[in-house]
Amino acid sequence: ERWFTADVSHELRTPLTIMLGAAEVLTSRLQDRPDLLVMTERIRRNASETAQQVGALLQLARVPEITDLVLINLRPLIERELERCQPLLRGKALTLNLFCTEEVSVRAIPELVTIAVSNLLRNACQHTEQGSITVCLSAAGIVVEDCGTGLPEAVRARLFDRFVRGDDDFTSGSGLGLSIVKRVTEHLGWNVQHEPSPGGGSRFTLRFSHSV
Repeated sequence: ERWFTADVSHELRTPLTIMLGAAEVLTSRLQDRPDLLVMTERIRRNASETAQQVGALLQLARVPEITDLVLINLRPLIERELERCQPLLRGKALTLNLFCTEEVSVRAIPELVTIAVSNLLRNACQHTEQGSITVCLSAAGIVVEDCGTGLPEAVRARLFDRFVRGDDDFTSGSGLGLSIVKRVTEHLGWNVQHEPSPGGGSRFTLRFSHSV
């Protein structure tokens, strides 16, 4: 599995580099078309961020002892991912909220943290039609809570296994997102937990091994 992850990630790097280069060329040629520049910038930004995440998957495929931890301020990282999820809210009476009463920094791999947070947010957006999705950041960890349909008991027991989906009504997605979150947290020495939300949805908690 580790070799497969490394091979696939490696193969994706070239097309992503081509996409990024093409977007940068378009940006330089469309300076007089601000309406198109917005779309081009979105392509460039997503290609760049996806390339970083592919690099993180390569990191994840290495042996656990090989790590390159840096001090990360988590609030800007989470705010960036919340912004990236805005297109997923179109057509829904749904809002994204961040609660953070203090600056929280941890030593980790930024791209891996991004993958974990992004997967939890996108999963919540996919399975919530109205209401709110709340992210709470504290020195203990990150909590992502939604008010969606929740998960049946049979699914909860296998939630972090590969190819498990939350509900048969949701046919999109590969069922890999939460298993990747699990692998990321294990790689970082963190912990991920799921519990039903009092509002009827789901609450996922990423608990840090330590904070700085």
